[in-house]
Amino acid sequence: MKFKIPILTLVWCGIVVALLWGVYQVQYHIDYQECYECDGRQYLNIYNKMSYRHSAKTPFNHRVFTPFIAHFVPTNYIPLKFYLIGGYFCILTIVSLVKSWKLLNFSPLQISIAFGLCLLHWSGFIRYYAFDPVSVDLEAIFFEALLLGVILSKRYKWLWLIGPLGFLTKESFLAYMIVTLLFMIIHNKLNYSHFEIKPILITLILILLAKIGVTYYSLPGPNESNPIVRVLYYCKEVLKDPLDIFRWIVAIFTAYGGLWLLSLMDIRKHFKSNPEMNLILVLSIVSILFGLIAGEDRTRIVFVGFPFIMTSILYQIRNRGKGVIIVAFLLSIPLMRIASNIPALNDSNYKNWYPEYADIWVVCAWFCYMVFCYFILKKVNGYFQDKTIQA
Repeated sequence: MKFKIPILTLVWCGIVVALLWGVYQVQYHIDYQECYECDGRQYLNIYNKMSYRHSAKTPFNHRVFTPFIAHFVPTNYIPLKFYLIGGYFCILTIVSLVKSWKLLNFSPLQISIAFGLCLLHWSGFIRYYAFDPVSVDLEAIFFEALLLGVILSKRYKWLWLIGPLGFLTKESFLAYMIVTLLFMIIHNKLNYSHFEIKPILITLILILLAKIGVTYYSLPGPNESNPIVRVLYYCKEVLKDPLDIFRWIVAIFTAYGGLWLLSLMDIRKHFKSNPEMNLILVLSIVSILFGLIAGEDRTRIVFVGFPFIMTSILYQIRNRGKGVIIVAFLLSIPLMRIASNIPALNDSNYKNWYPEYADIWVVCAWFCYMVFCYFILKKVNGYFQDKTIQA
């Protein structure tokens, strides 16, 4: 294991570089001049006005980190600047996750399957951001991976740097820090201390100062609204149409496939409770809930929580047989749509790629496949358990 992990990291970083170049050549890219509702227009607005006070809609006006460093990328084509930055942070995420997963003793097979999913999936680290390159998601995923590493290594003072930068990348990092603080307070109260609260409080103060600074620097944008109001709005929309919950469940499945289903089997038997993993599990649940209440494009939002969600999945399946893990991955391959490119926005088939937008019969078809996968995995999992008992 000691020698395999660095080699594994190098191999996956090489695959990332190859995919970054290859996918970008063949994938349709969004034209932000025509897509008025695309988030990328807000980031381009911030980029173009970075030399003086910019104006962008909430919550985009706080996401200045990536547009700022985009000015230092040596190319004149702005979407390519964002894509290259995202690719660089994708590599850093791979390195960070391998280091964190090594602390949890995940096997090279488990790590490879996790990276295979996120790199080959149409909504993963590479393909979706070749389609929608002007984004800050990959940078946000990197800071989540750093937060994961901090929690596992207990080096909380690093959050004094990671926290403000993570918030200036995407405001969801503030939500993660608030949840982390609340979890630590409750845990310490019930278990007579364990977590260090002071570094988290200092991190939140630094994030608040960063928020005050960027708010002063930016002008109020159109349709200015409080993030809490936005969350409440999406909660209201879910209550108005309960089918959104059905679509959300299918979106989670289409993102994480058979691995997610396998992790849900015999939870009590396979989950070994410890404070750090309990916190990561809570953060993964928050990431999944974001897919329901933080926006309409649920598959993408759920995938942005990859460091926490996949860590929880791998932890839950870490003691399963290699055979059932491989079967879970193979059942996930149809969900990745490896043989097809993401359709153009004006393509009639575009919405059917997304459970959140697709015709209900398409969503029902994916749900039927989810049920099929669950029963297959249940059968295979039982088979390998019987083999283990006999051995």
